[in-house]
Amino acid sequence: MSLTWVRRLEISVGVAHALSFIHYDEPRDFSVIHRNIYSDIVYLNDEWEPKLSGFRRSMKIKASERHHSFDDGACPYTPGYVDSTLMETNTVNHKSDMYSFGIVLFEVLCGRESVIDSDSNKYLAPLAVTHYKEKTLNEIIDWDLWSQMDSQSFNIFAETAYACLNEERSKRPNIDEIVPRLEKALELQLEHQNALYYMS
Repeated sequence: MSLTWVRRLEISVGVAHALSFIHYDEPRDFSVIHRNIYSDIVYLNDEWEPKLSGFRRSMKIKASERHHSFDDGACPYTPGYVDSTLMETNTVNHKSDMYSFGIVLFEVLCGRESVIDSDSNKYLAPLAVTHYKEKTLNEIIDWDLWSQMDSQSFNIFAETAYACLNEERSKRPNIDEIVPRLEKALELQLEHQNALYYMS
């Protein structure tokens, strides 16, 4: 079953809130780096609400060390989602999660998995980045989904996903920046749909 753009936005916002909770939200003395964000560890309940799982590889750190990087300790990773800086330095921090979340957002947007072995464009990340830079993302988005999208909602979502994939880890947005962006994308899409409803 193909999910509507509104449903995809709602799920994305829900996952962002979950990441915000483990990274920052609560006034506590520790924070969590998930270290294994990918689409298969997001479960949907009967109300389509996302639940984040897969904490087996997560790292608990002091809240005061949120902006530090840590030795990854040869932790196994999921192909197609791993932070390029992690591969180069064998270190991890909260923005490693942001890279992986950016891949998930592009999966949501493009309706394809991060790795397709049988496809000439095996990895989604370089494909999405290239099309984003060339302003041709519509070419890799299902037409039915594309036809639903409010242009502003799409632009905010795509820009957010792209920012998460910045090769320079320090320049990626924090999750507390991502949440309001995705909420705005959802708000604009709902306004767009309501306007179409009243025009019909």
